[in-house]
Amino acid sequence: MKVTRSRAAGIVVALTIAVAAAATWQAVARRSEAQVNASTAQVSIGKRVAPSADRPVAGFGTGGFWSPDVDPIGGKEVSLSAAQSESGYPIYAPSSNLTSDSSLSHVWMGTEPPGGDSMLPTYAQTTVALSYSSGVQVTFIPWVYGVDAPTFSQTSNEQAYKLAASQLSTISVDSLDGTPVRMMAYESGAESPGWVEFNLGTSNADALDITVLGKLNSSDLESVSRSIIDQWLAANQKSASVG
Repeated sequence: MKVTRSRAAGIVVALTIAVAAAATWQAVARRSEAQVNASTAQVSIGKRVAPSADRPVAGFGTGGFWSPDVDPIGGKEVSLSAAQSESGYPIYAPSSNLTSDSSLSHVWMGTEPPGGDSMLPTYAQTTVALSYSSGVQVTFIPWVYGVDAPTFSQTSNEQAYKLAASQLSTISVDSLDGTPVRMMAYESGAESPGWVEFNLGTSNADALDITVLGKLNSSDLESVSRSIIDQWLAANQKSASVG
């Protein structure tokens, strides 16, 4: 088939536009990925990698889609009693005007795989997610951490949160009953929820990354978070006074 000069020029232009569009898409994708990583930034240096480094907040789907009725951990639906007995750690289900055992709509259990070389633990762990009819969702994710990671402390957690906040302006850092939290407020009409994230534990080995999500006011998410924190503090008063 004979290709005229003008047709050839048109093909070149079309190819150029396609390449430019692809490059633009890739740049947007990289920028979005960088924003997610920044929003979950933790200090990581080789074997000293901080717990659960670079993991996006659980619950987000493709394109920012989120629903409290969608499993955020890729697990299976179970009963609350099954999750409490099989998770391997206490599940402090929140008790507030937005969350109660009677308003539970879903309970999921999933698996957190081992972290790989120079990471602990060397075995898979159980993840848990709770969802309520109010639109609140709570995820419990055991820590994965470097073999030389600093000992668990809320001071270190707060420093990691402040680092994340310095890299993404939509993140803020606060404290609920002495426990540092990082937060992102829900924007009305947005697909993505607001969330409050915090860590509870007495050591790296038993620490949990807990996130409360919902398309609700920050004060509502804080209230649910405080309910979980207060239950943990009541059960671990001596440990909470250390570090």
